Amino acid sequence: MPVEYVLVDRLAHEKTMTAGDRRPEVMKLHAEILAGELDDIRAGDGLPNVSVTLRVA
Repeated sequence: MPVEYVLVDRLAHEKTMTAGDRRPEVMKLHAEILAGELDDIRAGDGLPNVSVTLRVA
């Protein structure tokens, strides 16, 4: 059975505009963690029936 994950990310300036009380350094850390994990995320759990699409909104 095929499985498709869709990872939706927003541009940094859009996240900043709607950050509310979140500290900029926390948002930066989260962005760095995501960037460091993208290859693993795109690998789709290493399963042949899993596909991952990255969308920037």
